[in-house]
Amino acid sequence: MSAVQHVVLLRLSPASLTPSTLSILSCSLKSMIKIPGVTSVKCGETFVPEGSPDRSRGWNYCIKVGLIDKEALIRYAEHPLHLSVKKNNIGPLLERGPSEDVMAVDWVDEGEAVGGGGVWLKVLVVAAVSAGLGVGVGMRMKVR
Repeated sequence: MSAVQHVVLLRLSPASLTPSTLSILSCSLKSMIKIPGVTSVKCGETFVPEGSPDRSRGWNYCIKVGLIDKEALIRYAEHPLHLSVKKNNIGPLLERGPSEDVMAVDWVDEGEAVGGGGVWLKVLVVAAVSAGLGVGVGMRMKVR
């Protein structure tokens, strides 16, 4: 089985970007760890590093949910707790509405595959060559 990552970008209204509102949002999002198949929930306000151009395109909040597999993502999407958080905690904070202020993507994360007899980690080894260029070599190792 391979782990799945679910990332959601939000455009929250400027009025909702208060410490108390963001704290409540974070707590409600992190409560979704109770949903079967969810392995992690991380979230936070985006930022632009000092001296860097703003590449955010207005997306000012990010959520990343780790799940055990694609089937868990389907169950998560339909789970009453997830639907409640979307409706009651995210929806009211959006600048214009879900069709314009929510973007979600999902992918299979081979680097965090879970299952059977341990966890497979994908390790990238970069060796320097005389020209100063790096060469990437992919390896897998089993951790018990």
